[in-house]
Amino acid sequence: MMEIKKVLEPVLKQDLDEAAFLAGAEVKMYEKHIKDYAGAYADQQAANEMGDTLAYRVRSYQDNSKDVCDNPLAWGVTYMEPIKVGKEYNLTRGHFHLDRSQPEYYLCAGGEGHLIKWDGKDEVIVEKMTRGSLHWIDGKYAHRMVNTGKEVLAVIACYPVHASHDYKTIEEQGFPIRLFEENGEVKVVKVND
Repeated sequence: MMEIKKVLEPVLKQDLDEAAFLAGAEVKMYEKHIKDYAGAYADQQAANEMGDTLAYRVRSYQDNSKDVCDNPLAWGVTYMEPIKVGKEYNLTRGHFHLDRSQPEYYLCAGGEGHLIKWDGKDEVIVEKMTRGSLHWIDGKYAHRMVNTGKEVLAVIACYPVHASHDYKTIEEQGFPIRLFEENGEVKVVKVND
């Protein structure tokens, strides 16, 4: 006969409002300031002057224990500040997955922004991000978020832990486009134009 021994409390709590706060004892948090990846911005002088400015923070959870499953998933939320470096909108470092067969989902919980996906060659996809928009990222694409709004951009992510992150390729090559504010509008600019 089946017996229920106890009812467990949730390990994580994901707020579903625009703030999308992720809470739990095992949640890890880190922050990125402009100085941590200043080379990603077009205006190096502005990036250096804004060095200590908070660009974004991430709260995430992953269980790497094999007793959970062989291919655990990570769950996290990125909170991007609504700032500009010079005329360029705030952006994340961007990355490929080390295992490029592994996809990722983004769910925009609040704010407005753009997701840039790049195959490392000639294909670039730019998607608008608004509250409730869901974004599938094929593992072949490098991806970067850009906050083009006036409020914090909160984006929930879910991906396989073993996909891991390749930041180095983006640090060395950059992305082929940038997003600037021009006359109050978002302007997408090719890097080599």
